[in-house]
Amino acid sequence: MKFIWLCSFFLLCASINANADTITPNFHSSSVTSPNSDSLIFRYGKEAYLKKVRVMPYPREAVMSEKQGTMIFKITITPVGSMKATLLTDLGKEINEAVTVLIGSLGDQFLVQPEEYSIYQTIFFSLHNNFQDAFEGVVDGFKTEYNGSWMEPVKSFVMMMSRTSSVPVGSTSSTRRTISASEASTAFNVSNKRGSDYQLKNYNTKLNQYEKYVAKEKTKQAYKAVSELILYNPFDIKLIQARRRMEKELGVDTYRAFDIPLAVALSSGN
Repeated sequence: MKFIWLCSFFLLCASINANADTITPNFHSSSVTSPNSDSLIFRYGKEAYLKKVRVMPYPREAVMSEKQGTMIFKITITPVGSMKATLLTDLGKEINEAVTVLIGSLGDQFLVQPEEYSIYQTIFFSLHNNFQDAFEGVVDGFKTEYNGSWMEPVKSFVMMMSRTSSVPVGSTSSTRRTISASEASTAFNVSNKRGSDYQLKNYNTKLNQYEKYVAKEKTKQAYKAVSELILYNPFDIKLIQARRRMEKELGVDTYRAFDIPLAVALSSGN
């Protein structure tokens, strides 16, 4: 049974990836022509859909390696009832795989329309404090309005406790898991004494470093710095465009499959 489950999992990962391969779950049809309201998109309503998104756990390995940032994915529903899914940001293997599994579970949530339509979903993965709360209205380009095809964001939040206690891991669904301190020793590198503005200060420090590298034409260092900025703020299209230019200069395509569809989504004006 374990072998069969693993095979199914890897087949799913191959079906939903940055290249937007197609999967065809069983959708329910609707005769309406424009998905401008929740009732015209979601079979059971937006809250039922969000409830499924909110129960996704913060991957244990991502907690231990202190991986956090902003995940954005796009789901497109075609008139023939297939679902195309694309990850627009890269938060590493563990979070990417967890989101892939989540997307695969959402097939029955959407209605089929006579015309193809898409939605964009944002999930914030935060350690110690919700960095998005500190970024709103302060960080240039950070998205605060979600309308049209952009769904309201979901927060997956981990609060670290002391080194001698277990680590409760919570999400917006109030579902809790426990990771022992011995299992997640690297997760305690961030002190509990850091205030709610720690992430903002850290982001601004990295932004200053990035700007200095660009001014000094140190492309490799600037590329690394801008990639760290995009982890937290993938909404700033100027950062995405800068990374595309640097990848061309460096002769790499690490983020091309993510950046191009993301730039299109950000340019759509929704």
